[in-house]
Amino acid sequence: MFLTFVSEEIVQTTNDRNLLKERGAVFVDELPVQENYMSEIYSGKSAQYDDFFGEWDIIYPNQKTLIQNALKHHAPVTIITLFGKPYNGKTVVAQRCLMDLKENGYITIEIPHMEHNIYESLSLYLSRLSEESNLAPLIENAAYQYEHIVILANEQFSVVNHLVIITTDSSQNHMGRSHNLLNLPEQIEWLDFKVSERITPEFAAKIFYKLCVKKRLNNYLKCCRPMTHPTETNNMYRILDEMLKAEDIINVLYFSSEGKFFREYYADWFKRHRSAFYDDYLYVLGGLGKLGISVVPLHVLPQLVPLKAANFRTDNFLECYPDILEVKNGYVKLLRSRLMGEVLTLHSSDTLQKALHQLVRYTIGLFSEGDKSEAYEIFQKALRVKRIRHYSLLSPDQIEQLFIS
Repeated sequence: MFLTFVSEEIVQTTNDRNLLKERGAVFVDELPVQENYMSEIYSGKSAQYDDFFGEWDIIYPNQKTLIQNALKHHAPVTIITLFGKPYNGKTVVAQRCLMDLKENGYITIEIPHMEHNIYESLSLYLSRLSEESNLAPLIENAAYQYEHIVILANEQFSVVNHLVIITTDSSQNHMGRSHNLLNLPEQIEWLDFKVSERITPEFAAKIFYKLCVKKRLNNYLKCCRPMTHPTETNNMYRILDEMLKAEDIINVLYFSSEGKFFREYYADWFKRHRSAFYDDYLYVLGGLGKLGISVVPLHVLPQLVPLKAANFRTDNFLECYPDILEVKNGYVKLLRSRLMGEVLTLHSSDTLQKALHQLVRYTIGLFSEGDKSEAYEIFQKALRVKRIRHYSLLSPDQIEQLFIS
Protein backbone atom coordinates (compact mmCIF):
# COMPACT_ATOMS: atom_id res chain seq x y z
CA MET A 1 0.00 0.00 0.00
CA PHE A 2 2.78 2.40 0.99
CA LEU A 3 4.80 1.57 -2.13
CA THR A 4 1.74 2.15 -4.28
CA PHE A 5 1.26 5.56 -2.66
CA VAL A 6 4.92 6.49 -3.22
CA SER A 7 4.76 5.30 -6.84
CA GLU A 8 1.63 7.33 -7.51
CA GLU A 9 3.18 10.45 -5.95
CA ILE A 10 6.29 10.12 -8.14
CA VAL A 11 4.18 9.69 -11.27
CA GLN A 12 2.03 12.68 -10.34
CA THR A 13 5.07 14.86 -9.63
CA THR A 14 6.45 13.92 -13.05
CA ASN A 15 3.13 14.80 -14.66
CA ASP A 16 3.07 18.19 -12.90
CA ARG A 17 6.63 18.82 -14.07
CA ASN A 18 5.69 17.95 -17.65
CA LEU A 19 2.68 20.26 -17.50
CA LEU A 20 4.93 23.14 -16.44
CA LYS A 21 7.22 22.37 -19.38
CA GLU A 22 4.28 22.33 -21.76
CA ARG A 23 3.49 25.84 -20.54
CA GLY A 24 7.00 27.05 -21.33
CA ALA A 25 8.95 26.35 -18.14
CA VAL A 26 12.57 25.22 -18.46
CA PHE A 27 14.08 22.86 -15.88
CA VAL A 28 17.78 23.66 -15.85
CA ASP A 29 18.80 20.19 -14.68
CA GLU A 30 17.38 18.71 -17.90
CA LEU A 31 19.41 20.89 -20.25
CA PRO A 32 22.17 19.12 -22.21
CA VAL A 33 25.68 20.55 -22.24
CA GLN A 34 26.80 21.42 -25.75
CA GLU A 35 30.30 20.27 -26.59
CA ASN A 36 32.82 22.72 -28.11
CA TYR A 37 30.40 25.59 -27.43
CA MET A 38 31.54 29.02 -28.64
CA SER A 39 29.67 31.79 -26.88
CA GLU A 40 28.13 34.84 -28.56
CA ILE A 41 27.25 36.51 -25.28
CA TYR A 42 29.94 39.19 -25.75
CA SER A 43 28.40 40.16 -29.09
CA GLY A 44 25.15 41.24 -27.47
CA LYS A 45 23.29 37.97 -28.06
CA SER A 46 20.91 36.61 -25.43
CA ALA A 47 22.60 34.35 -22.90
CA GLN A 48 22.24 30.61 -23.36
CA TYR A 49 22.61 28.15 -20.50
CA ASP A 50 25.73 26.83 -22.20
CA ASP A 51 27.25 30.25 -21.42
CA PHE A 52 26.91 29.37 -17.74
CA PHE A 53 27.95 25.75 -18.10
CA GLY A 54 31.13 27.06 -19.73
CA GLU A 55 31.62 30.00 -17.32
CA TRP A 56 31.37 32.61 -20.09
CA ASP A 57 29.29 35.06 -18.05
CA ILE A 58 30.87 38.08 -16.35
CA ILE A 59 30.23 38.25 -12.60
CA TYR A 60 28.91 41.64 -11.50
CA PRO A 61 30.15 43.33 -8.31
CA ASN A 62 28.51 41.86 -5.15
CA GLN A 63 26.74 39.19 -7.21
CA LYS A 64 28.37 36.30 -5.32
CA THR A 65 27.43 37.89 -1.98
CA LEU A 66 23.79 37.96 -3.07
CA ILE A 67 23.59 34.22 -3.63
CA GLN A 68 25.58 33.53 -0.45
CA ASN A 69 23.02 35.53 1.50
CA ALA A 70 20.20 33.56 -0.12
CA LEU A 71 21.82 30.27 0.86
CA LYS A 72 22.11 31.48 4.48
CA HIS A 73 18.35 31.94 4.46
CA HIS A 74 16.63 32.89 7.69
CA ALA A 75 13.13 32.17 6.38
CA PRO A 76 11.46 29.35 4.42
CA VAL A 77 10.98 31.67 1.40
CA THR A 78 13.51 34.09 -0.10
CA ILE A 79 12.40 36.54 -2.77
CA ILE A 80 15.29 37.98 -4.79
CA THR A 81 14.39 41.04 -6.87
CA LEU A 82 16.93 42.01 -9.53
CA PHE A 83 16.26 45.43 -11.02
CA GLY A 84 18.01 47.99 -13.19
CA LYS A 85 17.84 49.61 -16.59
CA PRO A 86 16.71 47.48 -19.53
CA TYR A 87 19.46 45.54 -21.32
CA ASN A 88 22.11 45.79 -18.64
CA GLY A 89 22.60 42.17 -17.62
CA LYS A 90 19.72 41.40 -15.21
CA THR A 91 18.83 38.18 -17.01
CA VAL A 92 22.46 37.03 -16.97
CA VAL A 93 22.71 37.70 -13.23
CA ALA A 94 19.40 35.89 -12.64
CA GLN A 95 20.42 32.85 -14.68
CA ARG A 96 23.76 32.69 -12.88
CA CYS A 97 21.82 32.73 -9.58
CA LEU A 98 19.83 29.75 -10.88
CA MET A 99 23.03 27.93 -11.82
CA ASP A 100 24.62 28.59 -8.42
CA LEU A 101 21.49 27.35 -6.65
CA LYS A 102 21.43 24.26 -8.90
CA GLU A 103 25.01 23.52 -7.83
CA ASN A 104 23.74 23.68 -4.23
CA GLY A 105 21.06 21.05 -4.83
CA TYR A 106 18.08 23.25 -5.73
CA ILE A 107 15.53 22.33 -8.38
CA THR A 108 15.84 25.32 -10.71
CA ILE A 109 13.17 26.44 -13.18
CA GLU A 110 12.97 29.34 -15.60
CA ILE A 111 9.36 30.42 -16.07
CA PRO A 112 8.57 32.49 -19.19
CA HIS A 113 5.66 34.53 -17.82
CA MET A 114 3.22 34.30 -14.94
CA GLU A 115 -0.43 33.71 -15.62
CA HIS A 116 -3.13 31.90 -13.70
CA ASN A 117 -2.47 28.50 -15.28
CA ILE A 118 1.27 28.80 -14.57
CA TYR A 119 0.58 29.68 -10.92
CA GLU A 120 -1.71 26.67 -10.64
CA SER A 121 0.85 24.33 -12.22
CA LEU A 122 3.70 25.67 -10.05
CA SER A 123 1.59 25.38 -6.88
CA LEU A 124 0.64 21.79 -7.72
CA TYR A 125 4.25 20.87 -8.47
CA LEU A 126 5.42 22.42 -5.19
CA SER A 127 2.74 20.64 -3.18
CA ARG A 128 3.98 17.23 -4.35
CA LEU A 129 7.67 17.75 -3.62
CA SER A 130 9.22 16.28 -0.49
CA GLU A 131 9.63 18.51 2.55
CA GLU A 132 13.42 18.31 2.15
CA SER A 133 13.30 19.80 -1.36
CA ASN A 134 14.74 23.19 -2.29
CA LEU A 135 13.21 24.97 -5.28
CA ALA A 136 14.19 28.12 -7.19
CA PRO A 137 11.96 29.48 -9.98
CA LEU A 138 13.08 32.49 -12.07
CA ILE A 139 10.34 34.84 -13.26
CA GLU A 140 11.29 37.67 -15.62
CA ASN A 141 9.48 41.03 -16.01
CA ALA A 142 7.79 40.21 -12.72
CA ALA A 143 7.18 43.54 -10.93
CA TYR A 144 3.49 43.59 -11.82
CA GLN A 145 3.25 40.11 -10.31
CA TYR A 146 4.83 40.91 -6.91
CA GLU A 147 1.50 40.83 -5.11
CA HIS A 148 0.68 37.39 -6.52
CA ILE A 149 4.21 36.12 -5.89
CA VAL A 150 3.82 37.01 -2.20
CA ILE A 151 0.47 35.18 -2.12
CA LEU A 152 2.14 32.11 -3.69
CA ALA A 153 4.96 32.30 -1.12
CA ASN A 154 2.49 32.53 1.77
CA GLU A 155 0.57 29.52 0.47
CA GLN A 156 3.62 27.35 -0.17
CA PHE A 157 6.19 28.33 2.48
CA SER A 158 5.63 25.18 4.56
CA VAL A 159 5.66 22.73 1.64
CA VAL A 160 9.41 22.55 0.92
CA ASN A 161 12.59 23.23 2.89
CA HIS A 162 13.50 26.44 1.03
CA LEU A 163 11.82 28.29 -1.82
CA VAL A 164 13.87 30.97 -3.61
CA ILE A 165 11.88 33.09 -6.05
CA ILE A 166 14.14 35.11 -8.37
CA THR A 167 12.60 38.00 -10.32
CA THR A 168 13.81 40.60 -12.79
CA ASP A 169 12.36 43.88 -14.03
CA SER A 170 13.24 47.44 -14.94
CA SER A 171 13.93 49.96 -12.19
CA GLN A 172 10.78 51.90 -13.03
CA ASN A 173 8.51 48.86 -12.89
CA HIS A 174 10.23 47.61 -9.74
CA MET A 175 10.01 50.92 -7.88
CA GLY A 176 6.38 51.30 -8.86
CA ARG A 177 5.42 47.89 -7.46
CA SER A 178 7.90 47.16 -4.68
CA HIS A 179 5.39 48.38 -2.05
CA ASN A 180 3.88 44.90 -2.40
CA LEU A 181 7.07 43.51 -0.86
CA LEU A 182 7.01 45.69 2.25
CA ASN A 183 5.90 44.38 5.65
CA LEU A 184 6.30 40.75 4.64
CA PRO A 185 5.44 38.02 7.15
CA GLU A 186 8.32 36.38 9.01
CA GLN A 187 8.29 33.31 6.76
CA ILE A 188 9.40 35.45 3.77
CA GLU A 189 12.66 37.36 3.42
CA TRP A 190 13.39 39.83 0.62
CA LEU A 191 16.78 40.44 -0.99
CA ASP A 192 16.83 43.49 -3.27
CA PHE A 193 19.69 43.81 -5.77
CA LYS A 194 20.33 46.59 -8.27
CA VAL A 195 22.16 45.49 -11.42
CA SER A 196 24.20 48.40 -12.74
CA GLU A 197 25.71 48.72 -16.20
CA ARG A 198 28.17 51.39 -15.03
CA ILE A 199 31.85 50.53 -15.29
CA THR A 200 33.76 50.89 -12.03
CA PRO A 201 37.44 49.96 -11.58
CA GLU A 202 36.36 46.73 -9.83
CA PHE A 203 33.92 45.85 -12.61
CA ALA A 204 36.46 46.70 -15.33
CA ALA A 205 38.93 44.31 -13.70
CA LYS A 206 36.33 41.50 -13.69
CA ILE A 207 35.52 42.12 -17.37
CA PHE A 208 39.20 42.25 -18.29
CA TYR A 209 39.88 38.97 -16.52
CA LYS A 210 36.98 37.16 -18.19
CA LEU A 211 37.73 38.46 -21.71
CA CYS A 212 41.39 37.63 -21.25
CA VAL A 213 40.71 34.06 -20.04
CA LYS A 214 38.24 33.48 -22.89
CA LYS A 215 40.59 35.13 -25.44
CA ARG A 216 37.93 37.70 -26.38
CA LEU A 217 39.78 40.98 -25.75
CA ASN A 218 39.88 41.37 -29.53
CA ASN A 219 39.92 45.12 -30.31
CA TYR A 220 41.33 45.95 -26.86
CA LEU A 221 44.52 44.18 -27.91
CA LYS A 222 45.27 47.30 -29.97
CA CYS A 223 46.14 48.94 -26.65
CA CYS A 224 49.06 46.53 -26.22
CA ARG A 225 52.58 47.06 -27.47
CA PRO A 226 53.56 44.67 -30.30
CA MET A 227 54.62 41.18 -29.25
CA THR A 228 53.50 41.67 -25.63
CA HIS A 229 50.80 39.97 -23.56
CA PRO A 230 47.73 41.91 -22.37
CA THR A 231 48.41 40.94 -18.75
CA GLU A 232 51.68 42.89 -18.71
CA THR A 233 51.18 45.73 -16.27
CA ASN A 234 51.31 48.66 -18.72
CA ASN A 235 49.08 46.89 -21.23
CA MET A 236 46.56 45.95 -18.57
CA TYR A 237 46.31 49.53 -17.29
CA ARG A 238 45.82 50.86 -20.82
CA ILE A 239 43.01 48.40 -21.46
CA LEU A 240 41.34 49.09 -18.10
CA ASP A 241 41.54 52.81 -18.78
CA GLU A 242 39.79 52.33 -22.15
CA MET A 243 37.09 50.22 -20.51
CA LEU A 244 36.43 52.93 -17.93
CA LYS A 245 36.02 55.47 -20.72
CA ALA A 246 33.25 53.31 -22.22
CA GLU A 247 31.21 53.85 -19.01
CA ASP A 248 28.72 51.05 -19.86
CA ILE A 249 29.33 47.28 -19.95
CA ILE A 250 27.44 47.07 -23.26
CA ASN A 251 29.82 49.56 -24.85
CA VAL A 252 32.81 47.63 -23.50
CA LEU A 253 31.59 44.38 -25.04
CA TYR A 254 30.62 45.97 -28.36
CA PHE A 255 33.98 47.68 -28.66
CA SER A 256 35.71 44.40 -27.93
CA SER A 257 33.66 42.52 -30.54
CA GLU A 258 32.95 45.16 -33.18
CA GLY A 259 35.50 47.93 -32.62
CA LYS A 260 32.65 50.44 -32.09
CA PHE A 261 30.40 51.51 -29.25
CA PHE A 262 26.78 50.38 -29.36
CA ARG A 263 25.17 53.52 -30.84
CA GLU A 264 27.73 53.87 -33.59
CA TYR A 265 27.51 50.18 -34.46
CA TYR A 266 23.70 50.14 -34.72
CA ALA A 267 23.47 53.48 -36.51
CA ASP A 268 25.45 51.78 -39.28
CA TRP A 269 23.49 48.54 -38.87
CA PHE A 270 20.14 50.24 -39.42
CA LYS A 271 21.32 51.80 -42.67
CA ARG A 272 21.67 48.24 -44.00
CA HIS A 273 18.40 46.89 -42.55
CA ARG A 274 15.79 49.52 -43.26
CA SER A 275 12.32 48.42 -44.37
CA ALA A 276 9.70 50.90 -45.54
CA PHE A 277 6.97 48.46 -44.58
CA TYR A 278 8.21 46.98 -41.28
CA ASP A 279 10.09 49.92 -39.70
CA ASP A 280 6.90 51.17 -38.01
CA TYR A 281 6.57 47.88 -36.13
CA LEU A 282 10.12 48.18 -34.87
CA TYR A 283 9.54 51.77 -33.72
CA VAL A 284 6.35 50.70 -31.94
CA LEU A 285 8.20 47.94 -30.06
CA GLY A 286 10.78 50.52 -29.01
CA GLY A 287 8.07 52.87 -27.75
CA LEU A 288 6.26 50.10 -25.88
CA GLY A 289 9.52 49.16 -24.22
CA LYS A 290 9.69 52.62 -22.66
CA LEU A 291 6.31 51.91 -21.08
CA GLY A 292 7.61 48.68 -19.58
CA ILE A 293 5.98 46.42 -22.19
CA SER A 294 9.03 44.35 -23.05
CA VAL A 295 7.23 41.50 -24.83
CA VAL A 296 4.17 41.50 -27.08
CA PRO A 297 2.05 38.45 -28.01
CA LEU A 298 3.07 37.54 -31.54
CA HIS A 299 -0.53 37.14 -32.71
CA VAL A 300 -1.28 40.73 -31.60
CA LEU A 301 1.75 42.35 -33.26
CA PRO A 302 0.32 42.74 -36.83
CA GLN A 303 -2.70 44.69 -35.50
CA LEU A 304 -0.50 47.34 -33.84
CA VAL A 305 -0.14 49.10 -37.20
CA PRO A 306 -3.72 48.66 -38.48
CA LEU A 307 -3.18 49.84 -42.08
CA LYS A 308 -0.41 47.27 -42.57
CA ALA A 309 -1.91 44.36 -40.63
CA ALA A 310 -3.32 42.51 -43.64
CA ASN A 311 0.07 42.29 -45.36
CA PHE A 312 2.17 41.61 -42.26
CA ARG A 313 4.27 38.44 -42.48
CA THR A 314 6.06 37.34 -39.34
CA ASP A 315 8.91 35.59 -41.18
CA ASN A 316 9.58 38.67 -43.31
CA PHE A 317 9.56 40.92 -40.25
CA LEU A 318 12.10 38.76 -38.43
CA GLU A 319 14.30 38.51 -41.53
CA CYS A 320 14.42 42.32 -41.83
CA TYR A 321 15.92 42.74 -38.37
CA PRO A 322 18.10 39.75 -37.52
CA ASP A 323 19.95 39.94 -34.21
CA ILE A 324 17.59 42.44 -32.53
CA LEU A 325 14.32 40.51 -32.38
CA GLU A 326 13.60 37.40 -30.35
CA VAL A 327 10.53 35.18 -30.59
CA LYS A 328 10.00 32.86 -27.66
CA ASN A 329 6.93 31.04 -26.35
CA GLY A 330 4.64 33.01 -28.66
CA TYR A 331 6.01 36.45 -27.74
CA VAL A 332 8.19 38.89 -29.66
CA LYS A 333 10.80 40.99 -27.90
CA LEU A 334 12.99 43.87 -29.08
CA LEU A 335 16.45 43.04 -27.79
CA ARG A 336 18.85 45.66 -26.43
CA SER A 337 15.84 47.90 -25.79
CA ARG A 338 17.56 50.38 -23.45
CA LEU A 339 20.01 51.48 -26.11
CA MET A 340 17.83 50.72 -29.12
CA GLY A 341 15.45 53.41 -27.90
CA GLU A 342 18.22 55.94 -28.44
CA VAL A 343 18.89 54.71 -31.96
CA LEU A 344 15.26 54.33 -33.07
CA THR A 345 13.28 57.49 -33.81
CA LEU A 346 9.52 57.22 -34.21
CA HIS A 347 8.47 58.89 -37.45
CA SER A 348 5.05 59.86 -36.13
CA SER A 349 3.54 59.74 -32.65
CA ASP A 350 0.24 58.86 -34.35
CA THR A 351 1.71 55.43 -35.07
CA LEU A 352 2.34 54.77 -31.38
CA GLN A 353 -1.04 56.19 -30.36
CA LYS A 354 -2.80 53.77 -32.70
CA ALA A 355 -0.66 50.90 -31.43
CA LEU A 356 -1.55 51.68 -27.81
CA HIS A 357 -5.20 51.95 -28.77
CA GLN A 358 -5.02 48.51 -30.41
CA LEU A 359 -3.29 47.01 -27.38
CA VAL A 360 -5.94 48.37 -25.02
CA ARG A 361 -8.70 47.05 -27.30
CA TYR A 362 -7.01 43.64 -27.34
CA THR A 363 -6.96 43.44 -23.54
CA ILE A 364 -10.52 44.64 -22.85
CA GLY A 365 -12.69 41.73 -21.77
CA LEU A 366 -9.74 39.39 -21.17
CA PHE A 367 -9.30 40.17 -17.48
CA SER A 368 -10.98 41.15 -14.28
CA GLU A 369 -9.34 43.80 -12.11
CA GLY A 370 -6.52 42.46 -9.97
CA ASP A 371 -6.11 39.11 -11.72
CA LYS A 372 -2.84 37.51 -12.77
CA SER A 373 -3.34 37.69 -16.52
CA GLU A 374 -0.95 39.01 -19.11
CA ALA A 375 -3.83 41.08 -20.52
CA TYR A 376 -4.32 43.00 -17.25
CA GLU A 377 -0.60 43.75 -17.05
CA ILE A 378 -0.46 45.05 -20.64
CA PHE A 379 -3.60 47.14 -20.05
CA GLN A 380 -2.05 48.83 -17.01
CA LYS A 381 1.27 49.53 -18.71
CA ALA A 382 -0.27 50.84 -21.95
CA LEU A 383 -2.12 53.55 -20.02
CA ARG A 384 0.77 54.78 -17.87
CA VAL A 385 0.29 58.49 -18.47
CA LYS A 386 3.23 59.63 -16.34
CA ARG A 387 5.65 57.56 -18.33
CA ILE A 388 4.08 58.57 -21.66
CA ARG A 389 4.63 62.19 -20.64
CA HIS A 390 8.10 61.52 -19.25
CA TYR A 391 9.32 60.18 -22.59
CA SER A 392 7.20 62.66 -24.62
CA LEU A 393 5.72 59.73 -26.53
CA LEU A 394 2.34 61.39 -27.16
CA SER A 395 0.96 64.90 -27.10
CA PRO A 396 -1.65 65.88 -24.46
CA ASP A 397 -4.38 65.66 -27.11
CA GLN A 398 -3.23 62.19 -28.15
CA ILE A 399 -3.23 61.03 -24.52
CA GLU A 400 -6.77 62.30 -24.12
CA GLN A 401 -7.83 60.50 -27.30
CA LEU A 402 -6.34 57.30 -25.94
CA PHE A 403 -8.82 57.34 -23.07
CA ILE A 404 -11.93 58.44 -24.93
CA SER A 405 -11.59 56.54 -28.23
